[in-house]
Amino acid sequence: MRNWLHGLAVGLASFAIGHLPLVEPGVAAVGCVAAIGVLTAASTVRLLPKPVAGLLGGALLGYWWGLADTVAALQARLPACVQTQPQKLLVTVLEDPSPIFGAAENAVRMVVRVLDQLDDGCADLRGSRLRLSWYGAKDVARKQRWWFDAQLRVPWGYRNPGGFDYERWLLGKRLQGSGYVRQGWLREPATQAAAERLRGVLRTRLVDPALSSGGIIYALVSGDGSLIAPSAWDALRGTGTVHLMVVSGLHVGLVAGLCYLLGSAMARAVPLLLLWVPARAVATTVALLGSATYVWFTGGGVPGRRAWLMAALLMLSALVGVRPRPLAVLLVAFAAVLVADPAAVHQQGLWLSFAAVA
Repeated sequence: MRNWLHGLAVGLASFAIGHLPLVEPGVAAVGCVAAIGVLTAASTVRLLPKPVAGLLGGALLGYWWGLADTVAALQARLPACVQTQPQKLLVTVLEDPSPIFGAAENAVRMVVRVLDQLDDGCADLRGSRLRLSWYGAKDVARKQRWWFDAQLRVPWGYRNPGGFDYERWLLGKRLQGSGYVRQGWLREPATQAAAERLRGVLRTRLVDPALSSGGIIYALVSGDGSLIAPSAWDALRGTGTVHLMVVSGLHVGLVAGLCYLLGSAMARAVPLLLLWVPARAVATTVALLGSATYVWFTGGGVPGRRAWLMAALLMLSALVGVRPRPLAVLLVAFAAVLVADPAAVHQQGLWLSFAAVA
């Protein structure tokens, strides 16, 4: 099982490392099934060691899963014909808009999902995720619904060696295109969940101009660096502390550790409880729930999910009296993150996060 897991992680990661050729997912599925059958037969008659067969079989499964996801993502991208004229779209705002520093007043950038379109045009855009800029924007917030008159662009980016690959970044974020808003009309105010209301209150309080470091404080707590000015980003890059502005294993680990201590203290404060439940079980439950709540509050990015998975595996292993290998825990978290979102291999944060832990 461990070798299958190792192979699965390798197969899923292969798309980011080598840009493997894309083939029809159905054809690839038939080929993978046939190859796994051959590997199983070869290991059964001892022509191939079982660990090697498991590693290769897992790699084939990971390759197919990553291939199917990548082909689906590429097919969902905007066609070139949408660039010929503005599109009238009903959208919902998926994230808090980020200010565009140095541009016109009230300039923001946001991620939206298309709910409907006024004219069918050359393509059905419903369900597409887009990254839009709006110069001279009105008061726009997460979960609001707007009618936008937008000029769209297909995913593209410069291919300068060593430069930022914007097209690949869009693929990793599952964005089917970009563009800018010409005009907008509010259709529906926001209906926010509890976490979003809490983030909104915190964001509003820290936007106060009198608080010079409000954007940095908000980023440290929530992982959202959209309020940090470019000059502050330059200072963070110069000091090598940019990674602190993203909710990472350090943040989740601190929350889990504090919740574990809190749960342990709570259990010992009620001695009768210890007759039925060990203090370690109470502390582990509080730590898991507390750290999961924090990851949920911050939006559940790759570093947060990875850190929570690793913390959960370690604490549950300790609870049942098993001492896992650190590399096995890392691989389980890596495979789980990529199975849930294969496109994460195109995000730098995934590799920085797992490389740092490794």
